[in-house]
Amino acid sequence: MSLTDAADNRKKAEASLAEQNRLIVDQQNKVRALKRDIDTLNEAKINPAYKGTLNEADITNGIATATAKLAVERARLNQLQGKAQSIQEALESLEYRRVSLIRQQAAEQNAITQSLRRMNGQHSEFNRLLSLGNDLLSARQGNALFPFRTPDATLTDKKRMHWRKAARIWRFQNLKARQKSLSDSVFQLMSCD
Repeated sequence: MSLTDAADNRKKAEASLAEQNRLIVDQQNKVRALKRDIDTLNEAKINPAYKGTLNEADITNGIATATAKLAVERARLNQLQGKAQSIQEALESLEYRRVSLIRQQAAEQNAITQSLRRMNGQHSEFNRLLSLGNDLLSARQGNALFPFRTPDATLTDKKRMHWRKAARIWRFQNLKARQKSLSDSVFQLMSCD
């Protein structure tokens, strides 16, 4: 049951309870009228002024009939009050359900709000990290425009020979035994230059 269904059912139950209360009031009026009739007949039975005009058997029959009708009307009144009580209980049940649905929707809305806040915070952190990465990339590109190495200096023939010899020695040290013997002979031939 949704919240709108609960609200609609509540309105229907309130209308039904109002109608039931109206019927109870009508039935209470009937019961009061029958009680008045019985009281009047009892007074007539006791009062000597009525003894000449009314037959005591008629009065007794009237009291019996009114008492029977009173019992029937009281039973109807009890039924109407029972129905009103069940409608009242249904109304309370609907109200409880409506309140629980409101609480449930509030909890769902709160969960959604908290989730959006967390997501927003995570997006903010992600955007901050992206910004830092972009800053680092732009700084790196800026550094590429200004190289860190110094320009090549002109080498003398002696220095050039020394660099070549050091490079050959380094390469020679990294070779295996068979390659070393071959490279050693090549190296000696080149150093004769």
